[in-house]
Amino acid sequence: MARRLSAPPGYGVPDLGAPENTPATLRLGKVLDLAAAAALKEELAQLRGHPAVIDASNVQRLGTQCAQVLLSARRTWLAESQIFEIKDASEAFSEGLNRLGVHEMLQAMEIAA
Repeated sequence: MARRLSAPPGYGVPDLGAPENTPATLRLGKVLDLAAAAALKEELAQLRGHPAVIDASNVQRLGTQCAQVLLSARRTWLAESQIFEIKDASEAFSEGLNRLGVHEMLQAMEIAA
């Protein structure tokens, strides 16, 4: 049975009804600031235990707190030997990582940004 997740405005709802080894995709919202961090953390928590693909194509602004949430999630997935990939990173997402000084860290962690 597929599990439907609630999502704040601007966030995609991941599909967890796919087979267990099929990654769930979570589309990030346009603004990933302090106000979005708690919701992002919750969405990622609901994906835990499943391979995850994070679609960053829609991101127009990335703040420190959401970058920290994504870094923490990546470490969690890595520790659990699960797939965690950030794909289709927008220019603003990549620039946000560079501005925060974590772009190299994300690359070192093998996230496809």
